[in-house]
Order: sequence, then C-alpha cells, then structure tokens
Amino acid sequence: MIAAFKWEAPGLRVRVVNVVDLMRLQDESQHPHGLSAARFRAMFLEGVPVVFACHGYPWLIHRLVYKNDTG
Repeated sequence: MIAAFKWEAPGLRVRVVNVVDLMRLQDESQHPHGLSAARFRAMFLEGVPVVFACHGYPWLIHRLVYKNDTG
C-alpha cells in the first residue's frame, strides 16, 4: 500500500505508527504502559492528521487520542 502512495503521490509524506498496546496511548500517570506528554506529542504532531487502521474499539481510540490534552 505504501508503494502505491509513493507512486501516485510522490510528495506525500506518510508516517506509520504501529500501536500494539492501546494503553500506550494513555498518559503515563494513568497507566503503567502509558506515554509521557512529550513522547505522545512526538508521535502525534499537532495539526497533522492521524488515520488509524483499527478493526475494533474505534470509540476507545478516539477517546485515547483526542482527549489527550498535550497542547
């Protein structure tokens, strides 16, 4: 799929973040596997769209990513 993007839109920049443990998206104060605010901001840059390929729990991903007040 990435090869198709590179062919069709060579100027498009795509960053893939593979989240295996959803609790990594929690703040470190809320879960032992969680990320610090700085690490979260480094992975999910402000103003940059994020697309999750997820087969389940879309409400949980929305809650974990969009409620994270790192701004």
